Amino acid sequence: MLGRMFVAASEQLKATVLLLHGFPGTEQNFDLAHALLDAGVNVLHIHYRGAWGSGGLFSFANTLEDVAAALDFLRQSRSLTDYAIDPQKIVLIGHSMGGFAALMGAMNDPAVFGVAGLASANFGKAGRLLRNQSDKITSRVVSMMRSLPPLNGANAQTLLQEYITQGDAWDIELRAEQLANRHVLLIGAAQDDLLPTKVFHAPMVQAFQAAGAQHLQHDILDAGHGFIGVRAQLVATVLNWVLQISSHA
Repeated sequence: MLGRMFVAASEQLKATVLLLHGFPGTEQNFDLAHALLDAGVNVLHIHYRGAWGSGGLFSFANTLEDVAAALDFLRQSRSLTDYAIDPQKIVLIGHSMGGFAALMGAMNDPAVFGVAGLASANFGKAGRLLRNQSDKITSRVVSMMRSLPPLNGANAQTLLQEYITQGDAWDIELRAEQLANRHVLLIGAAQDDLLPTKVFHAPMVQAFQAAGAQHLQHDILDAGHGFIGVRAQLVATVLNWVLQISSHA
């Protein structure tokens, strides 16, 4: 996988963020990466397999494996030394599909300190909503095809079938209890037409609350899916959250 490591100047052990872009990744969230860097937080930004020049084939299942591989990289002894990483304070942050990958990655890795989802997808729920609705499936395939050029080996019908068949295993709401004891930030976009807050963000927040999440923070910003027009507010909210949780022992 191709990626970029933003290394903060301090020689002290630092919180480190794994930053995950969406599908296909035209929004890279580098404004957030630089704000974190300036505040003394390391950031690893990756391109999943088959995305934007990374080797291999793109699939949603592969992105979850890629997140695990990136976490392994951050915890290697050389990485811990070269980048002065505090292994107890590794945080996942993702936008859209990246939010789904971040939340799933944290669920699959109990050592992840905190996770933030920005206008997060929930592929398990999306698949359940699409099941047996051929008209909506056809429309979604046509829409997804516009995003495929940067993704090697990707096929819209195959990608869609991935999360239609995954069911409960990929439903964030049904697995919220797995993050009940960790730091979670969920930010929705009030004008999100791609992943409407009433369908995805609000029920996800409710699921975490019902699971007894002890360190949940959530907000909705007045913007569309890409948070255009409120990027400064988005960056400030996420940055303050990372610094707040990183200050805890």
